[in-house]
Amino acid sequence: MIEKNLYSLPISIKNHAGETISLNAVYQDSIPEGSNRGTCIGLHGCPGSHIDFKYIEPLLTKSGVRFIGINYPGLGFTPYDEKLKNDNFERKQFVQKVIDGLKLKENLVFVGHSRGTENALMAAAENQEKTKGLIMLNPIGISVHRGIRPRWRVHLLAKIWEPLWFRFFSNWLLHHSKF
Repeated sequence: MIEKNLYSLPISIKNHAGETISLNAVYQDSIPEGSNRGTCIGLHGCPGSHIDFKYIEPLLTKSGVRFIGINYPGLGFTPYDEKLKNDNFERKQFVQKVIDGLKLKENLVFVGHSRGTENALMAAAENQEKTKGLIMLNPIGISVHRGIRPRWRVHLLAKIWEPLWFRFFSNWLLHHSKF
């Protein structure tokens, strides 16, 4: 599937072991030259990708608002590195490196969906002087959702997810499905 307006940006983040991980951050940018109306930065859930915002992006672009849909490592189109954990420590750095790499200076609105709401909130707090707004779509709850109780099921699924071949297959399926 070929997506429109996909770009890549070389970035480096640190993992918990202190190792520097170099990645090609793949993101969607609806108005690469920028917009004086503002920029919305979409942070997807897990699993997810910039495609989660496929109904929002055209409306924003039509209104002259730039939309940047970030793809986290291993989700979407950004390659994964086995040394990463995909936790908030790494995701926060990833988002900030994209913001800094694209030289986004003002009128930012962070749009987080599901698991991405945590990261949208952190990015808005980290960039207070640049931020105009925060939108949280279907945010995560404070208590454990009944869908992930009992906890042993979540741990079992995490163990199933560990083998590289399973992740490769599921990512391929996610990106080649037509929903």
